[in-house]
Amino acid sequence: MNAIPPGQTVSQPVRVALPASADARAWQVGQMLTALVRSSGPESAVLRIAGQTIEAGTSQRLPEGQVLRLEVASLHPRVTLRLMPEGGRQAALLNEAQRSLLPRQAPPNNLIASLVSASDNRQLPAPVREAATALLRAAPAVSELGQEGRLREVIRNSGLLFEHKLLQVVRQQTAPATLAEDQKGMLANLLRHLFRAMPDRPRSTEGAQQVPPGPRGMTQPIPPQPATPPSLETTSLLALLARQTDGALARVQLSQVNLLAADSQMPWVFEVPVRDGDRTDLLRLMLDREPESEDEQAERGWTVRLTLDNAELGPLHCTVILRGRTVSTNWWAERQATAHEVDAQLQTLAERLQALDLHIGGMRCVHGKPPPPPDRPRRSGELFDVRA
Repeated sequence: MNAIPPGQTVSQPVRVALPASADARAWQVGQMLTALVRSSGPESAVLRIAGQTIEAGTSQRLPEGQVLRLEVASLHPRVTLRLMPEGGRQAALLNEAQRSLLPRQAPPNNLIASLVSASDNRQLPAPVREAATALLRAAPAVSELGQEGRLREVIRNSGLLFEHKLLQVVRQQTAPATLAEDQKGMLANLLRHLFRAMPDRPRSTEGAQQVPPGPRGMTQPIPPQPATPPSLETTSLLALLARQTDGALARVQLSQVNLLAADSQMPWVFEVPVRDGDRTDLLRLMLDREPESEDEQAERGWTVRLTLDNAELGPLHCTVILRGRTVSTNWWAERQATAHEVDAQLQTLAERLQALDLHIGGMRCVHGKPPPPPDRPRRSGELFDVRA
């Protein structure tokens, strides 16, 4: 019986049968487990799984000394684990991450609104106030989005590209200060200070105390308890901010996992909290590219879908399609008055686009909601449709 060469995939799933003495009471079918191969023979292996050392029957020789990811295939009548090929294991890991993040994620505008309300609360620890102030300053005002280069800067700092920036810092291709401007980095920093200030540490679904990753993705030690416990009112506020910060951070991570599941293909989704006076709105942009056509001469177009729910204008949607030097824009306003206002400004928009040497293919604004994006085949590894 052949062994699995390290780093190579297998054509058939490898079955691992555990003895009746194995404690699998906390396991569920479909759960992913980490196993260390202590030793291996033609039809059995000694594995270290979840704190247990188990001699299991195997359908193939396993590579000794390697850490494997196993999926719980069945629990009855006996416990069976499955070692999937590399691609299958990666898809399972991504699906597991999506399932973990999905119930936690929440839009960041709720957090920003809470931070604005608590900005004058002197009972919050100074590190929490400083981290919150940095996050508030990074949220652009609606009036800033029209400034040249500002929207590009906001998208770059939305958190989706945080690890790419981190790699550039490690390679000394950019300054470390760029990380402090990124929304994901600021959320992780705020959450770390919130955890440090709370008398009762928030716990993960597995029951272990959770501390946000450090600047290089390394887990930080549990910070010491504050010398003076905060008041009950302050503790409740810290818990609310921690829950909302964790939700906003999970939302960024979910977008990143979705891209990994789709092999970084389109669409890319960016979400940015936008300040409008005392209100915080959520600006959502989805960048997509048209699928390849059978006509090799046809140029693939780019599509940007924008959504903003503004207190004054109401929900506003826009689709921009760029093919070569031709641009078309379609606007939908859910308020009749806003539709008339946008329609009156389309000529000014057309003139500005023409000044950039672009040709106008079409431009309109209607009252109502936009149609859903065209269907696209679900990719392998996608747990759900990010365009929904």
